[in-house]
Parts: sequence; C-alpha cells; structure tokens
Amino acid sequence: MQSNSPPTNITSSPTAEAKTPPPATGNAVRVARWSKDPNGGSLLAPLKGTLAIVNNCLVQDRDGRNTVLIFPYNRGVWDGAKQTFTYEGKVIRIGEPIRVGGRFIENLDQLKAYGKYDVPDCGINNFFQVF
Repeated sequence: MQSNSPPTNITSSPTAEAKTPPPATGNAVRVARWSKDPNGGSLLAPLKGTLAIVNNCLVQDRDGRNTVLIFPYNRGVWDGAKQTFTYEGKVIRIGEPIRVGGRFIENLDQLKAYGKYDVPDCGINNFFQVF
C-alpha cells in the first residue's frame, strides 16, 4: 500500500511523501482512497466494468484488464461480511457492473496535490481516480 497518511494520528496535516507499508495479509479486502476537496471540480470521464477482487484489492475488471479504483475517503463502503461495496446508494456484489466517473492517472505522485491518500500495492499499474 502506498500512503502518505499519518501512521497513527489521522487529524494531523498530511505529508507529501508517500510511504509503502507491507502488503495486507489474510483475506482483508483493501479499498484505495484519496482526499477529495468537496468544493473542487470533478472530471466526468466514465469507466464501466465489473467489480472484482485482485490480490485482496477492490478493482474494476474491464474485459480482463484490471484497474485499481481510487475512491474519495467519503464515498463508497466495503462490507467484508457481505462481500459487497455500496457506492452512490447502490449495493454492488463482486462480478456485478460498476460505473464510475473520474480520470486515469499514470502514477500515484499525481495524488500528492490532493493531500492524503492510501493506495494498496495490488500488483496492478492501472489507476483510475474516482471523483
């Protein structure tokens, strides 16, 4: 997971330097996150695919091409017990369609401008920043 969020105090100011904690163990599903400015603009390029889990990471599968979806901290909830993701009021199961708006990013350094972010190391190099 690459993260620039503080390790213990979530109320402190975010740092610009990303850190890489060890990968998650067990069956914990990780959701990539970033800090969205609620007053900021948003890009609306749509991305359609199905919800999937790869290397314990929540991703979108588009005909065999997996993309790590990086959600704002205040949007989307993973329910590990039910294995569902609630996004925009809709409960989505693994294998069901999910449509998000945002933009592709080439590398995680592009997230530094937004503040805090937590992106797991999923072994996937395709990233989509959801707005």
